[in-house]
Amino acid sequence: MAPNFGNSGCWKKISSLLKEIDVSIDSIDQIPQLLHTYEREDHDKRMQVEKEYHEKIISIEDMLKKTQDTTKQIIREKNLQAAQQISLLDQIIQQSKLFIAEKTKNQEQQLFLLVESLIDQLSELNNQIDLLNNKLNELEIIFKQQIVFLHGKQKPAWYNLIAKMKHYFLIRKQSAKLIEEYQMDIKPYQMKLLQLTNQRNALLNDKNQLQKQHKKQLETFLMPFYQEIDSNSLKKQKLTKELQHDIDVLHWNIQKIQKELTDFEQNKTLFVQEKMRNVLYKRNYLKMVRDSSDYKGAIAELEMIEYLKRLPNNYFVFNDITLYSYEYHYYHGKPLKSAQIDHLVLSSKGIFIIEVKYWSKKFTESKDYQNPYEQVERASTLCWFLLKDDFKNIKTRAVLAYKETIPQKDLTSCVKTLQIPYINQYITGNYFQDILTKHQLNELVNYFNGKMR
Repeated sequence: MAPNFGNSGCWKKISSLLKEIDVSIDSIDQIPQLLHTYEREDHDKRMQVEKEYHEKIISIEDMLKKTQDTTKQIIREKNLQAAQQISLLDQIIQQSKLFIAEKTKNQEQQLFLLVESLIDQLSELNNQIDLLNNKLNELEIIFKQQIVFLHGKQKPAWYNLIAKMKHYFLIRKQSAKLIEEYQMDIKPYQMKLLQLTNQRNALLNDKNQLQKQHKKQLETFLMPFYQEIDSNSLKKQKLTKELQHDIDVLHWNIQKIQKELTDFEQNKTLFVQEKMRNVLYKRNYLKMVRDSSDYKGAIAELEMIEYLKRLPNNYFVFNDITLYSYEYHYYHGKPLKSAQIDHLVLSSKGIFIIEVKYWSKKFTESKDYQNPYEQVERASTLCWFLLKDDFKNIKTRAVLAYKETIPQKDLTSCVKTLQIPYINQYITGNYFQDILTKHQLNELVNYFNGKMR
């Protein structure tokens, strides 16, 4: 069995990726098994999450129903309690109003008794005043009739200017006498009228003062009862507002639970995703790894390693080597300073640089890839450049191993193209002669051990 150094580069990448989800496996074959396990766990977890979701829905619905029933009962009790308190306050207010009405009526009756005599006197005075006014009106009417008669006397036809003047002065004298007699006649009545009017005004003033005094006393006495009515009315308003606030809070609690139920029903997908996040992440991550080019590359490289292990023990196998040069070399006019090698087989026949590809026919036909022949030829050329000064006649041979299909190579290419199972036969065949001594082999083994990643 050939000594084997290092491991598949793609396998290292796969192992590194799996560490991101805390997964460690021993072989590439475990990935499909592990993915199957995750898919089964995904199914079981999804069923469990669905169950949790429905249980949560039922729990919220039960809570909503209990809250609604409790709220209805509380509202009934609060309405009844508030109605009793408001009814009691209404009774107290009504009693206060009845007391005020009764007290006001009694006070008015007392006031009426007090002013009854004044009213009688006022009535008598008003009668007398009316009689005097009538008498004065009669005297005024008689006076006006006398004046009219005096001024309406027939004047003679021979009425001349002198007669007119005499007649005018005579009328004036008679009118003045009538006015004097009239004023003498009404003066006693006017004096009596003034006296009666003053008496009536005095009585009215006494009546008004008495009414004001009684009104003020009544208002002072009834003030506490009016304040009590206002206070009880405010209590009614406060009770009503508190009741409405309590009812609003209870309804708000119901609306909150209803919203929670609605949101929970609408966000079922988010709920499931949240619960499934870790399982889905691992499953999808593993799918991503499985579908990656590194996964197929690892399968092919590991298969290649298993075949290369079967080489005789005088063959040395190095896996995932990176070569660096301190200066630029050129391959077909392109700069060349580093190269990555999937597998390097060292033997007395020389060095075999092996590039492994696991490409599908569809991918090969897409032409969306780096030229694999150029890739392995560059690696082989750089290896030769690095060794040619220390190892005379050193030979590096480029080999492209594939698992499914590989693109058509250029007719000028020197790359050997074989399926993986035929690589050992090519390396160990009688196509090549020994060119390296045992000592040189040991030196090269040490050299390539230093290039291992």
